Amino acid sequence: MEDIRERSVDGHVVYALEWKHESCTPPRKTLVTQNHSQSTALRTLLLPEGFPESVTPDYLEFQVWDTLQALSSYLRGILCTKALLAGVGVGNQDSSAVAAAMQWALRDGTGMLGGVLFAWKFAAVFGADLKSWRLFADVINDVGLTLELAAPHFPQKWFLWVACSGSLCKSLCGVAAGASRSALMHHFSRGMSSRISDIAAKEGIQETCVTLIGLVLGLVLTHWHGESVLITWTVFVLLTIFHVYANYRAVRCLALNSLNLQRTWILAKNYCNQSGTTSPISVSSQEALWFWNPDVSLVIGASVCSISATKALIQEMLEMSQNCSWFIFANGSRKLFIFLKEEAQEIDVVMCMFQINYMLKSHCALRDSFKWIQQNRDKIFQDIIKQGWNTNDIYIQTGNHRLIHSKKT
Repeated sequence: MEDIRERSVDGHVVYALEWKHESCTPPRKTLVTQNHSQSTALRTLLLPEGFPESVTPDYLEFQVWDTLQALSSYLRGILCTKALLAGVGVGNQDSSAVAAAMQWALRDGTGMLGGVLFAWKFAAVFGADLKSWRLFADVINDVGLTLELAAPHFPQKWFLWVACSGSLCKSLCGVAAGASRSALMHHFSRGMSSRISDIAAKEGIQETCVTLIGLVLGLVLTHWHGESVLITWTVFVLLTIFHVYANYRAVRCLALNSLNLQRTWILAKNYCNQSGTTSPISVSSQEALWFWNPDVSLVIGASVCSISATKALIQEMLEMSQNCSWFIFANGSRKLFIFLKEEAQEIDVVMCMFQINYMLKSHCALRDSFKWIQQNRDKIFQDIIKQGWNTNDIYIQTGNHRLIHSKKT
């Protein structure tokens, strides 16, 4: 007779099921195992349901380093808050509460206004260079904290300017970090929207726990160093160095399977050099973590008016690329203009990168490269998917121009 059991989703509780002989009544459940240890409870509290199967392999390592850098930021924030309060006159009998409140309000207002303008200008490009913007957020946060800690050491007439500059930097950090966090939640959930809310909720719990730990350590830290400027700056510098290192490790461990321009270029270059694609993990190890530029200058989605070309030349390029949704124009100085046709989609830009890398590798004519991509396009697409790349998540910035071509009858 077969043994039928039932377990909870997390696997911590297992029951044996037993039916009465030929009975249609519900079975009797007998507890077999029950594992509710403290480590299990902590895991359920801090990690997403179904961990580790429910998230990507890089989730845990990233969260460990992200937690450590957040703790470093919180501790430095306490030191900076103390410095700013002293700068606005807290504890000084010659300073009024109204003046202190106005300075604090101006500082906060400057940061808010700067954050709004920054988001308005760069909101569309955060997803294209997720790792770079995440590092930018942390570096600009370090700059902001340094300015806030240094503000009281400036002459009084410069204090507000320096404090506002620090608040502005921290607001830029908040915008960039918030945008990158949303993209990371999508990545960790493997693209399943049903998991994003759980992962985001656990992220919030982790941040709250870090804040509580930082609160305790911060009280100890402020009591220990007292009013010593040397100890304050020594601790601040050491925490900043650790913060930069932790962020580097956090970003470096990410193996994003979405396609931006850099990952697409590396993928295409490896394909043309090795006759095969590479996995997201392999490509991530080759990624530049700061803002990157390809081997040649690319203008994607260019306007025909941006080049000096006769109508006959444009017609020749259209004829050459009649089975593709783009065509390429080279001006002879390692600058390529990529013109997108009206029907072009994001995956077409990806295929164009493969064509360009093949052309650079083989030194073939442009017409031959179009023949190559037309012959190999389906194979390349299947190889990309097989390696684990998500062709539904493509973040490649293009210009606003699309070419409409119709033959007159």
